[in-house]
Amino acid sequence: MALSNHFLFFLVALLFPLANCEEVIRYSCSGRNLTSREKFVQANVQNILTDLTRRTPMAGFAISVYGKEKETVYGRASCRGDLSSSACNSCIKQLARELPKLCPEHSGATRWYDDCWIHYDTEEFFGGYTFGDYMILWNNHNATEPEKFDSTVRGVMAGLTEIAVAPGNKRFAAVKAQFDRDLIIYGLVQCTLDLSPTACSRCLSSSIELYDEYCKFHEGCQVLFDSCVWRFEIYDFLSKPSKSDNYGGSKLIQKHGK
Repeated sequence: MALSNHFLFFLVALLFPLANCEEVIRYSCSGRNLTSREKFVQANVQNILTDLTRRTPMAGFAISVYGKEKETVYGRASCRGDLSSSACNSCIKQLARELPKLCPEHSGATRWYDDCWIHYDTEEFFGGYTFGDYMILWNNHNATEPEKFDSTVRGVMAGLTEIAVAPGNKRFAAVKAQFDRDLIIYGLVQCTLDLSPTACSRCLSSSIELYDEYCKFHEGCQVLFDSCVWRFEIYDFLSKPSKSDNYGGSKLIQKHGK
């Protein structure tokens, strides 16, 4: 189904400094509303998060399942492909602490940070990608040479996708591409490790389809799905904290169902 055909709910907001940015926009509550009788689901969510916190830093990725029948919860966590185990551990721990508080009455949730993300649901999703909830963030500033910049970014992101799905690259690729004498474009793409190369390529291609509507001519942009993410900037976000003050807008896109 084409992205444009989804039933969408839009949330548009100015981004505040980084701490507020993380709290306000980089998560999505999904799935069904839990009733007071579904305490086992909530307990299984906590079991999932505890297990993911323990195992994700070992390889930068983990999946987990807890429960029986309708109470089963499926969870998946990923850290950025070049992150150290200790940095991954810190990121996942923080996410796991926050997520239950953000979506206590929902059967599914996704939370994204720059360096890691977690998704869980009562419907199995391993090995595939969905067009469920996703997040788009764009830089407030436009490129000074927009047509040339746009062409370069498209080439960078297409090249990264090819690299990420190549054997041995663990569904991750990042690059620093020289735009001109004074400007470097930094790019990153990543899929969760349970996706096949074909599924990863499709997920990234589908997310890049959003480029024209939200990212064209902007100096930076991010698209965050639960199965894949991609990003480009003109500052070194690969080794430095995000400059969230440069982001002028965001959009949370939700649809009913998976």
